[in-house]
Amino acid sequence: MGQRLEQLQQEFDVAIATFESWRPAAYDADLRARMGVSFATNTFNVVRGALWRETVLALGRIWDRAGRSVDLGAFRAQLQQPGFMDALMAYRAKRSAAPYIDAMIREQLSGKAEQVVTAIAHFERGGEGASLMDRLRKARNALAHRALEAVPAEGPKLEDAELVELFERTAKILGDLWSLIRATAYDPMEAAGVWAHYARHFWAAAPESGQQ
Repeated sequence: MGQRLEQLQQEFDVAIATFESWRPAAYDADLRARMGVSFATNTFNVVRGALWRETVLALGRIWDRAGRSVDLGAFRAQLQQPGFMDALMAYRAKRSAAPYIDAMIREQLSGKAEQVVTAIAHFERGGEGASLMDRLRKARNALAHRALEAVPAEGPKLEDAELVELFERTAKILGDLWSLIRATAYDPMEAAGVWAHYARHFWAAAPESGQQ
């Protein structure tokens, strides 16, 4: 589980870079107004679309259910195994200088595990976010085969706001999993601020409206 968790973190690092680079292009009203109808707007739209696609692909890999993928959803079954908490507490006891303290927080860890299970179930069949996850997978599969435009639409497409929701919920699940299994604090969104800072400097060079 630990190795797959590290692979998951590496995949999310890619998602953070592309997501934070894309978000200003999608949501910064001033930036979009500055682009206007200049010649540069065509390339701006190409770059914005490419970053959107890379973010979809990165999140798609994280949630991919194929055999060799990290498959974030598969962590749910592992957390629900009868012996999981006993194994986790034994692991924590070996790493701690005060095993009795670890024993006292078993209830807290159990609660966190249930939290992660619920968050993952949100996107599984019967969950409120199941249709959203389905659209992510369809978009990812189409992009992976370079056929997004050729694939007939089946229901609503993945909207920008939904991509933001998927990203933020995935980040929360990853952070909680890392804390639970690795016994260390980890906030995947800490790196987001760095990439957002880079993106601000990059997009700040966008031309004023009407410049060509």
